Amino acid sequence: MADFSIVTPVLNQASTIEACILSVANQEVDIEHIVIDGGSTDGTLEIIQKHQNKLSYWVSEKDAGQSSAINKGLKLASGHFFNWLNADDLLLPNALVQVKQESKPTTQIVIGKCRHVDSSCKEIAIGSARIWESLEATLGNYSMSQPSVFYKTKAVVELGGLNEDLHLCMDMDLWFRFLLKHGQKNILSIDSVLGQFLVHPTSKSSLLYQEMKAEKYSLYHGLLSQFDLPNVLQDFFRKHLVPD
Repeated sequence: MADFSIVTPVLNQASTIEACILSVANQEVDIEHIVIDGGSTDGTLEIIQKHQNKLSYWVSEKDAGQSSAINKGLKLASGHFFNWLNADDLLLPNALVQVKQESKPTTQIVIGKCRHVDSSCKEIAIGSARIWESLEATLGNYSMSQPSVFYKTKAVVELGGLNEDLHLCMDMDLWFRFLLKHGQKNILSIDSVLGQFLVHPTSKSSLLYQEMKAEKYSLYHGLLSQFDLPNVLQDFFRKHLVPD
């Protein structure tokens, strides 16, 4: 069994895919890197082929979107820990060594910090998923820096993988489903910066901001429907499906 399975979904990202592949290949752990290309036509495929000796598996074919591509990779994953790394994001040097060293047999998720940078690699912020004092507080104060969140692969498989109806907030949905099933006692937070997230104007989160906000609040509605809320809160969430 590999220590880690990393899945990279990609479509037409020739400018960034090579750095992504190399950032995974340079990790000094037993790792399988699975690249699922959705049928790129911009030179991405040629870069994947150039580095195919660094990959455990790759394929290029049309798919049903990012969540579907990640699930396709998950079905092939045999590593102890699992994460997906988008083609414009990176793992920092020694990131996975730190995850492996810090984790314990009972650890279900390891959370590190993530550097957010702009197109010139200037640091914008350091983010992290956060564990609060209670499960309710962690759910209600959602934050996520997905490249630096590593799930035990078995736990993701048992949850059924990603929700393929979601195309922007699938990480949030997986996080909520994990917390509701397992709680937060076996989640380990470490203080190291493990990943890098590229913020640029052509990213999905930038181009589809309104769609992302709607998807995010639909998940909050689904979450809150499981709680017995006071009438005033139920009325608010019925009237304001996507609050400003």
